[in-house]
Amino acid sequence: MENNFTNPVTYRVTAENSSYQDYVVTVAIAATSYSFALDVATDGSGSIYNTTNSTANGSYDEGTSVTAQATADSGSIFIGWYDAASGGT
Repeated sequence: MENNFTNPVTYRVTAENSSYQDYVVTVAIAATSYSFALDVATDGSGSIYNTTNSTANGSYDEGTSVTAQATADSGSIFIGWYDAASGGT
């Protein structure tokens, strides 16, 4: 028998003498956390941070949107992002 455990499910176990016991089954799935590290190579000066918590590194729950922002210091120019893993921007 297949059940949807989005909500608690009650199972009743009945003995031969007609007595019974109800059991409530609740399924809780722990959130998955992933970590990432940001390596910054610059030709100038500035800072890169995560706009959600002001740090470039961290652990986040699955499905969390993370936005990084680059800020060039005076005399430097931010040109763009480069993904070294895939060779793209």
